[in-house]
Amino acid sequence: MAELAGIIFDIDGTLIDSGLDFDLIRAEMNIPPGAEILETLDQLPAVEAEHCREVLARHEERGAAEGLPFAGVNEFLIDLERRRIRFAAVTRNRQELACQMLAHLSASFEVILGRENGPIKPDPWAILSICQQWKVKPQQVIFLGDYLFDMQAGRNAGARTVLFSRGRSAEQLVASTALADHLLDSFLETDLFWEWVSKSF
Repeated sequence: MAELAGIIFDIDGTLIDSGLDFDLIRAEMNIPPGAEILETLDQLPAVEAEHCREVLARHEERGAAEGLPFAGVNEFLIDLERRRIRFAAVTRNRQELACQMLAHLSASFEVILGRENGPIKPDPWAILSICQQWKVKPQQVIFLGDYLFDMQAGRNAGARTVLFSRGRSAEQLVASTALADHLLDSFLETDLFWEWVSKSF
């Protein structure tokens, strides 16, 4: 069994609580409830798309400025450093804002990839790119995120997946849970996570 080489994190809703209200963003953009924002923007006429991108930028910039780490995240990253487990971050947000959010944390990320760097989740490109940089196989890493696209990206890359459930009910997470190898409810309680790691790698 391969040893755990690294953990790749989603950022918004996983490491940082940016407070983004996606329902409000969709409403201000006048796009259907539940529609995937970035994918929808790519299909809009140029003028409408430009307006929507301005709306998105305003919300994302506010979220990056006001976002705070979830409880226990700093301690978890320090523990990874102690265990000599590498870590990186991938987001559908802009790389500049990702770096701004991660500056709230005490640890330094080896790689931070945003949506302008390549195909976005659920495409596995970012995970595979980081694995290539680390010179490890996807089977040696964990992708840890809070949303369905994170689980899909991890699975598409061949990595193990951990869903940060964040106290949400099972009913809210049915699709994501089906693709998760492990559920992490809180970064303050990681004993079960490390027990799972010890049995999985």
